[in-house]
Amino acid sequence: MKYIIILVLAALLLMSCTTEPTDNEQDNKQEFIFPLSVGNYWHYDVEVIFVSCNGDDLECHVDQNVTFNSTTVTEEYNLLRNPAFILQNENGQTFVNENTEAGFVQHGYLNSSGNFFEDEKLIVKSPIEVGDTWVDIEGALGNTAYECTSVNEEVTVPAGTFTCFVFRRLDEMFTDGEFHYYYYAKDIGLVKELWHKEIHIEFDESYPIPTQYQDKLVKELDEYIIAE
Repeated sequence: MKYIIILVLAALLLMSCTTEPTDNEQDNKQEFIFPLSVGNYWHYDVEVIFVSCNGDDLECHVDQNVTFNSTTVTEEYNLLRNPAFILQNENGQTFVNENTEAGFVQHGYLNSSGNFFEDEKLIVKSPIEVGDTWVDIEGALGNTAYECTSVNEEVTVPAGTFTCFVFRRLDEMFTDGEFHYYYYAKDIGLVKELWHKEIHIEFDESYPIPTQYQDKLVKELDEYIIAE
């Protein structure tokens, strides 16, 4: 009898030390940085400016476009593992995403017939600290690298003020003065995206173009719905 009691206690101890996540731990993982619940919705204001300049007379033409962008979590998608979710944008494009132990992952996309095509990308690494780097497609040609520059930067957009993780894109093709940043808030998702390219006119010497005439993209969160 004593031996049986010892075995039972040992079994209970092993059960209490299991590494399987609890429901709460799973919920916390799913809510890390891009909350994936059906019905979640993000609406963005997007401003894009492209500048073309004539070096002969130092004149520049500005093409400015102000539009919007949206993303909605429409349904769960079974990938024969933890449930992933379908994210659909305003153009009807659908992507299959999941919050995993590695971070926020895009597994692929669905075509117009609903067929799944794998296109694995690590969008945001998790957990994340300042100085951490990662690539969106590990080992693939033409992949894109990112670096975390802040984990607590306050950003104000039309939807409000948020404390954000900030990542910058690392691109060998970037020119001097060119940068691309992403701002994510925990439990909210993407709050802001900023791309800026410095332009110069070559006319005997290099003339920088005023800031208001630089190529840029500014994408800011305007409103959102996050399920409780």
